Amino acid sequence: MEEIHSPALLYKELKELAEQLSLPVREEATETMRGGLFTFKGKQQIFINRADSFSDRVDLLVSVLRKRDLGDIFIKPAIRELLEKE
Repeated sequence: MEEIHSPALLYKELKELAEQLSLPVREEATETMRGGLFTFKGKQQIFINRADSFSDRVDLLVSVLRKRDLGDIFIKPAIRELLEKE
């Protein structure tokens, strides 16, 4: 199985997956905003606080992407395992 250990690499892979699912990821530097899935001008987007660590960013993307239907999309085995983990 392919190993992806770096939180920065996991974040990159998950961000690309979100964008494949038509969920753009916006990174904003803010002290007041918590990241998450938002609807802005009628379109869903994922907002990430740039101040968050890559581990926190990964956790946020995993929580959003777990709720999506990913059955018909090729996902690297290591990423799919992460998304299916309880």
